Amino acid sequence: MIRDLPPVDLTSAAGVAAARDRADVRVLEVSLAELASGTTIPHGKQEPLTWLRVRPAPGELDDEVWPGDEALGALPAAGVIGLTLDVPALPPAPWLIAFLVRVTSFQLPLEWGGPVADLPCGLLFHLTPPAFGDEVAGKWRAAHRYGQCYWRRGHGFVAVQDLREQPGAHFVIHEPGLLALFHRLADPVAVADLGDDDRAHLGDLLDARLAVDLDGVAVRLPYRLRRWPAPVIDF
Repeated sequence: MIRDLPPVDLTSAAGVAAARDRADVRVLEVSLAELASGTTIPHGKQEPLTWLRVRPAPGELDDEVWPGDEALGALPAAGVIGLTLDVPALPPAPWLIAFLVRVTSFQLPLEWGGPVADLPCGLLFHLTPPAFGDEVAGKWRAAHRYGQCYWRRGHGFVAVQDLREQPGAHFVIHEPGLLALFHRLADPVAVADLGDDDRAHLGDLLDARLAVDLDGVAVRLPYRLRRWPAPVIDF
């Protein structure tokens, strides 16, 4: 039997209020630490559709407590269909970028926004764009489409496709030291903590626009393509 229930917009305050009394959907409020651990998100075979409102606890943004691949990858199985990042001000740029890379990789709808003019937006419009913000946020939304800068894993290498600018570029990263740093930069890394070899490898990634250095903290930019979207003709 199919129930005739009106749709709700879980990204708006009115939609969240309308959904609170429905059995088929739920809105959960979690902190960053709770999202990272997954301890507050029930997992079952018949969980209702769930929207997460992520509200960092005091000090969490400073503590840089962010979910990794395992935590975000488990969300769809728990019925999670999207997230709202509810913060009074944008998080530190390297950690925000790393979060956007992961969310885009898992194709999790994300509502976030704010003034983004201070971010290196020319390198970021392949990532989930801000839903609101300044004029630059609007340009980001207009330029965004899925599949503009991603990587895929091979046996002892990764292949990176960068279509942020035409005619585009294709990279194969197989040198062990460079490959290890590429994976390490999934989370922000202080450049001062890198050895000489890694700093040279970072220079290569920066020159290729596959990483960014923000005030001495580096982070990777391409997201992992985990499944082909449809249609795939442009990939």
